[in-house]
Amino acid sequence: MPLEDETNLRALADLYGFQKLPHENIDTMLTRWEIVMQRARTRANINIAPHHAAWMLLLALRIPAEYWIHVLGPTRGKLPANEVQYRSFTEYLKRFGHIAENGAMNMMQGAT
Repeated sequence: MPLEDETNLRALADLYGFQKLPHENIDTMLTRWEIVMQRARTRANINIAPHHAAWMLLLALRIPAEYWIHVLGPTRGKLPANEVQYRSFTEYLKRFGHIAENGAMNMMQGAT
């Protein structure tokens, strides 16, 4: 059984080392992110502010900084300031991810 310090360090390592896995879809990635965040809160007593969590997600997704303005459109180019804005941000990221994963041509295939 791991020691408490080992559990805390693992939770921190998972949080600060979080990256999107190859071929991982946005839904799976965001679910995994929420689990990692929850473990950091409960095991290491780390609460990440909404703006910091959003910044970490943008980095984990490897979205180039010049495109952040598009993802941050609903918050007028700002990182989320509170939990409500953060939830909105993650929902927008999910929609953005679905479009990116499916590509414009896939979305248009149904149209004739």
